[in-house]
Amino acid sequence: NRCNRLSDHFEYYPDHDINFTVTNLSGIPIPDARILLNGIEHEKGRYLFESMFPGEYAYEISRPGFRKVQGREVVLDEGVDIQVRMTKEVNQEVHFSAFPNPAYQHVWLESNETFNRVEVYCLAGRQVLSDSFESQFIYRLDVSPLNNGIYILHLGLSNEEAVRTKFHVMR
Repeated sequence: NRCNRLSDHFEYYPDHDINFTVTNLSGIPIPDARILLNGIEHEKGRYLFESMFPGEYAYEISRPGFRKVQGREVVLDEGVDIQVRMTKEVNQEVHFSAFPNPAYQHVWLESNETFNRVEVYCLAGRQVLSDSFESQFIYRLDVSPLNNGIYILHLGLSNEEAVRTKFHVMR
């Protein structure tokens, strides 16, 4: 075990890691949930907490579009791995954003629903880019092959629905 010495006047106390694995009900990782651990809010996507002392830890995990998950974990003799499966909020709308807009070299796509397909169309209706991939919440789309102009972006959701928006390429 690693040890953490508090000072010359105290004993060594073992310390351990707390590691969260956060997914949706289908097992797809949620990379940007926020964890509140013992009342302290941490940055989105931080799932590993190192050098934790033995004790009881209360946690709350949140992400827009999902129900909060709360729990407690006791850390004693070794680190712990906590598996969390988040469920969607009932009757939620699909929200997604494409940024920066206007774009130069790439566009980040982010949604509260997992997606696995991106299609880009010019205003004349011709498909100019497409890509399919593992379901995810965030994706970086390379738009460097596109000329300056306005394009329509279709995002294919993992549940077979699609959402769309316009974006602008400007160099």
